[in-house]
Parts: sequence; C-alpha cells; structure tokens
Amino acid sequence: METHATADQLVLDTIHTGLTVSSLDDAIAFWCDVIGCRLDVRKKLASGPALDSIVGVPGTELEIAVVVAPGGHKIELLQYDKPDDRTIYRPRSCDVGSAHLTFSVSDIDKLLDRVESSGWKRLGAPQKYPNGMRVAYARGLEGHRTIRKICCETLPDWTWNAFFANVISTYRV
Repeated sequence: METHATADQLVLDTIHTGLTVSSLDDAIAFWCDVIGCRLDVRKKLASGPALDSIVGVPGTELEIAVVVAPGGHKIELLQYDKPDDRTIYRPRSCDVGSAHLTFSVSDIDKLLDRVESSGWKRLGAPQKYPNGMRVAYARGLEGHRTIRKICCETLPDWTWNAFFANVISTYRV
C-alpha cells in the first residue's frame, strides 16, 4: 500500500531519535568514538513545571546531548538525574517497546568487533539475506545501551522496498 502526503499533512519531517541513558559521558563516548557520530550540543535543561509537563514526569532534572550520525540523522541522548526512582529497561527484541536503529555500514564485521570491544555484545552472527545484505543485532550490557542496532552492509542496488520484499517472500508463513 502506497501512501501520499495530503494538503492537511501535519508531520513534515523527522527531527531526531531520543534515547534515555544512564551516563551521558559514556553514551557520548560510545556514539562518537565507536559509531562515528559528531557531538552537536550538550546542555542541562532548566528544571520546572514546563519540563515536567513536556516529559510527563514530576521533579525532572535532565541533561541532554545531541549527536549527529554519519548521513545526518540526529540522536538525542537524555540523562535524567531526577527523579530518584528511575529504572533500567532491558527488553528483548520481541518485547513491546523494544527499539533499534539501523545503520548502513561498509564493513559489518569490523564494526561489530569495534562495538564488542566497547562492551556491547552481538546477539548472533551476521545473517545474509537472499539479496546479499548481511544483518546483525548488537546490545549493550548497561542501561544506557539497551538500544539494539541492526548493522547492514550497503549493496549497490539496495533499497528498503527491495529489502522488505525479500524478507517477506523469504520468511512468509
């Protein structure tokens, strides 16, 4: 099914992806030193009713950083210092609310080695789809690293439509 923007289209663009982390310093180091993002901004947000209302959590104290991934996508890293009753969410890939970021990479094995040397763990060996694309998930061991990433090698004729057509036809039940 193809969809088209209409005259009353309200969503105009994707601005960023936000990830809550336990350590902004560690997260910035990972995203910049390991993944190759660039730090764009880091700042402490003003506490108070406006911030509490935006995030839906009373008594919020929050520091953020925005990193820019190769290709330009922005990732906002959020470190909540208050409230004190924060928890660490550790979903499995199948759990509702689990999320991932997908990267096009030049060398999936080299990136996975780099990711593992920083404390992350690959969830399995890279798997090859019928179109030749290799895909793997990696997961961090600490709370700020629960986001799973799919690392994909780019193919010359690679497109999302071709990728999903292949996945659907290959794994159709």
